[in-house]
Amino acid sequence: MRWILADPNNAAEQQWKQQVAAASERWWRAFQANAANISATFTQPGKFDIVQFMDDHLLAVDPRLCWEFGPARRSNNVQAGGHRLVITPESVHWLRPMLNQVLGKAPQIPGWEFYSHRLPEDVDHARAAVEGRCGVEFQQAMIEARIGRHRKIDVLFTFPQEKWSEDQARNVAFVLTETLLGEETLDGWIGAIDAVDPREPGHRWLPLERAADTVSAVARSMLDQLPAEPLFRLDKETAQWSSYRLEPEGDFEDFPERSDLIVGTTCCLELIEAVMSGRLFDSRCHSRHKEYFCYLKIDASEVDGSQRVEHRAGLEDPLDAALQQAGIGGSIGGGSGIRYSYVDLAITNVMPALPIIRQVLTRQRAPLRTWLQFFDTTLSEEWFGVYPNTPPPPRFPEEE
Repeated sequence: MRWILADPNNAAEQQWKQQVAAASERWWRAFQANAANISATFTQPGKFDIVQFMDDHLLAVDPRLCWEFGPARRSNNVQAGGHRLVITPESVHWLRPMLNQVLGKAPQIPGWEFYSHRLPEDVDHARAAVEGRCGVEFQQAMIEARIGRHRKIDVLFTFPQEKWSEDQARNVAFVLTETLLGEETLDGWIGAIDAVDPREPGHRWLPLERAADTVSAVARSMLDQLPAEPLFRLDKETAQWSSYRLEPEGDFEDFPERSDLIVGTTCCLELIEAVMSGRLFDSRCHSRHKEYFCYLKIDASEVDGSQRVEHRAGLEDPLDAALQQAGIGGSIGGGSGIRYSYVDLAITNVMPALPIIRQVLTRQRAPLRTWLQFFDTTLSEEWFGVYPNTPPPPRFPEEE
């Protein structure tokens, strides 16, 4: 369900937002009233049922939220013996826009800090996490970070003194990655995580203490290699265009997302490959200019097959011109599917782009079932209909 682009006239979306707002207000009021009791449980366990408190109040906001406490990070709070609370949706990534708004309402409570991702920890904490979650200890470990596929960073570990199975070593590697790098880096930047034999040649092993700085340096180097101009500013006449072909799979009454796509063209094949990789997608890995990568999904079922490309161009070209004139976006590719046509877009400022998209495509008489949707995993539930009465786009069935 949408959060950022929720329709004021959509009863279900507005009911959800109102419920979250009311529950969030009750949650923060309860937390502020019980902050001293919560702090006391860290030195005097048993006097206050913190788990029941969190179940009663935080999970009333949304039962899919997870939480954990830890010591404060900011120097003034550290000196005062303060605490932090991390609230995260973990794998339910599309809840992050909602969670960001909830955390934005957090009151100022002396000694307390609130975060939406698990933070990076030091090596001692990482060792403790491995022992607690994997049930093993290790004598020595080293790390290597390298540029991987789809603009992700692959992280490799080696444990030269351990005799673990491959699965056990990989589990330890994942826990170390999440703990040393933090949840935000894990979700946004990390690709493959693996453990390898220390005798395998070709590696440049580093101590675990350098994990976070090394991954940050690799990420910066990857961003430095990107074009100096926003992607939508590329000259379409001189840009290097690539074509690709897919074989749609799945038995759907309709086609969610881009599941019917057959052929496409793009000026950034690496981006499209990342979209299709099945990994979490984050626009920040593909642009130095805070661009969001998204697409128009256009119902072309009433358009003759021989006219599909011309029909799409009749929508894409004037929209590209309007977004370029406003200086906030433009088209970077497109494609055709079994039922739908697609126009890929890069947009630096989404909210001002929406009325431009609606105005241009209304004038061009786009089909009623035309939507703006997003590649970013955290925005996977967000969509914008070209017309006020555009119905919701098709979705994949909910997992049971």
